[in-house]
Amino acid sequence: MAAVAALWRRAVEIVKTKEFRDYVTSTHFWGPVANWGIPLAAIKDTWAPPDIISGRTTTAFILYSMVFMRFAYLVRPRSLLLIACHSANVVAQCAGGPLSDVPLRRRHGGHSRCCLCRLSRLYRRYPRYHPRS
Repeated sequence: MAAVAALWRRAVEIVKTKEFRDYVTSTHFWGPVANWGIPLAAIKDTWAPPDIISGRTTTAFILYSMVFMRFAYLVRPRSLLLIACHSANVVAQCAGGPLSDVPLRRRHGGHSRCCLCRLSRLYRRYPRYHPRS
């Protein structure tokens, strides 16, 4: 409990510093915070029907995030919050986009983003991993 209290006091000390206030009131903080809407929307779209997701837009967002990840790394001071935001966007766009969905849809013919459908296909393919067996 003492370690938690010490950690809390240290966090409060950091928040009270002028450097922290300057950071929170700068564009190096609010730019990435506003940018987090893009990966959050991409994560939300992983449950959307594939016919409403544009492959061109997904590709554009992947390329956009890759370019701005490099920018966030090269700019001084380095914007780690922006790097994290764009890294999350690339992962979310690649995981949830129609680009990752095409082979599954051709093979199985169902809604391949549904977790239950994926699990049922997995258990049919590898029955020894089924919880009931």
